Amino acid sequence: MLKKVHFFMNGSKKMYKLFEQIEAEGHSRGQVFDDFLDISICSLSGGQMEDEFQKIKSKYNENEFKIFQECFGTLVSAMEIEQCDIIGDLYQGAITYGQNGQFFTPENVCFMISRMIGNFDREYMFDPACGSGRMLLAAAKVNPDRIFVGQDIDFRCVKMTALNLALNGLNGYVIRGNSLSNNYDLVYRIGLKNSGFISKIKPELFKMPKIGYENESDGKVVDSSKKLKMDDFLVKAE
Repeated sequence: MLKKVHFFMNGSKKMYKLFEQIEAEGHSRGQVFDDFLDISICSLSGGQMEDEFQKIKSKYNENEFKIFQECFGTLVSAMEIEQCDIIGDLYQGAITYGQNGQFFTPENVCFMISRMIGNFDREYMFDPACGSGRMLLAAAKVNPDRIFVGQDIDFRCVKMTALNLALNGLNGYVIRGNSLSNNYDLVYRIGLKNSGFISKIKPELFKMPKIGYENESDGKVVDSSKKLKMDDFLVKAE
């Protein structure tokens, strides 16, 4: 476990300084971080999460909320310049300090793995313990047109991954739940739809498609995952 604030990226340092200003007004750093994640997701929902947005906003005065807006602008700018997982670096370096052994895979290792795998034919990539989404982001640098699906049992990780995918212009789903038992209680759909980039899907309407091999009518064996589209992850009405 880390003993003090530590960052690998300049964007994380800038965001931390802004967080300190809000923290100085009597808010806990962890709560500020959580509210930042929620405000950012709501802002990318195209008005679909307005009630949630207003509820969080009411906890802060006008000046504090302007700092949140500046934080979001800093995040977007830093991601464009550094092409890195800024929000995950901030999370590890100033929020959890590696608590409970939670350290994300270094980004250079993620990128090395994605390069080793190279181009793949399957329509989607699934990370069952996605953290802040680094492995998915690394895979997107090699295969940007795929559907990216992340799952984690940690609410913060789910929200960080949703933000990372959305701000990188990727399509996919992020699920909160246990990957071993296949139970989930929160699903975000990432991708432009109805003017929003992030939308909530009712858990009962989401399904992980079966991955395997099937026979076409001519007897040819094909990989079923190659045919998947975004709507194939949704339960179809009877």
